[in-house]
Amino acid sequence: MGPKYDNGKASKAAANFLLAKLYLNKAVFKSDAPAGPYTFDKTDMDKAIACIDAITADRYSLDPDYFNAFSKNSHMETIFVSNEGVPSNRWNMTLSYAQNPSGWNGFATLANFYDTFEDGDIRKGRKGKSDGTEFSGIGLGFLIGPQYDDNGKQVIDNRTNLPLSFSREVPPVAAATYQGIRVIKYHPANYGKYTFMRYGEAVLMKAEAQLRGGDDAGALATVNSLRNFRKATPFSSLTKDNLFEEFGREIYWEGSRRTVEVRFGKFTSGEGVSNHEPHTVLFPIPTTALVSNPNLKQNQGYLD
Repeated sequence: MGPKYDNGKASKAAANFLLAKLYLNKAVFKSDAPAGPYTFDKTDMDKAIACIDAITADRYSLDPDYFNAFSKNSHMETIFVSNEGVPSNRWNMTLSYAQNPSGWNGFATLANFYDTFEDGDIRKGRKGKSDGTEFSGIGLGFLIGPQYDDNGKQVIDNRTNLPLSFSREVPPVAAATYQGIRVIKYHPANYGKYTFMRYGEAVLMKAEAQLRGGDDAGALATVNSLRNFRKATPFSSLTKDNLFEEFGREIYWEGSRRTVEVRFGKFTSGEGVSNHEPHTVLFPIPTTALVSNPNLKQNQGYLD
């Protein structure tokens, strides 16, 4: 049906995206050790690649404007979205009380993640236009440093009466209201629907399947096709570590990175992770599902 089809309804491309994810995650689901290491079968990787190639054949492609996928604009990258709700919480959670629109303040990313982006990488974002139209003072991507209103005047924090400037660092406790780099993907002036499946992620899923299947050169070429499009310097070589980091740069703030962290063995070793058990990498299967289907077996570590 292609990208012009109503992407709020299930399509062949959405089915292929989901199937590719299942093939990538199959090693996790079948492992006797929930937290890994995992054994990825080349046959599964080849099937994942075939699914993503089918999405490409359905005329989906990368959008020259990375942020179009989260807007009302016509774009070719979005595969499946939610037709329910408005993503207003995505900007409310991060914007300051003093900004327009006023937010809840506080949700931020860490400086060490922000620093993984090159200055030319378009995914890093852009400043607001401040051209007098509503919400034009709000930028896209990462908001750091002085913040401006719709007319180009620096926003004054209505609690401190000081100019609002988001700082890089966030202390573990007692952070000030201006501390932390804020993030905007759905812009209040031109927001779209919640995006669940996007072609940019599919490209990296293909690269992962190629790398795990032994096609190092093909995986490198696939990743660099995306990095070139995003105006980032091509990689000279590809490892699981820099591919994992590339997933982070591509799909940040979209709520879909957990399964990537699990597959790459990072979920239980990230910053701030301390008190965990390996079996919690997988969620328990609900009792209702176990009762209704005798073929299901409860995941390790949970009571049957």
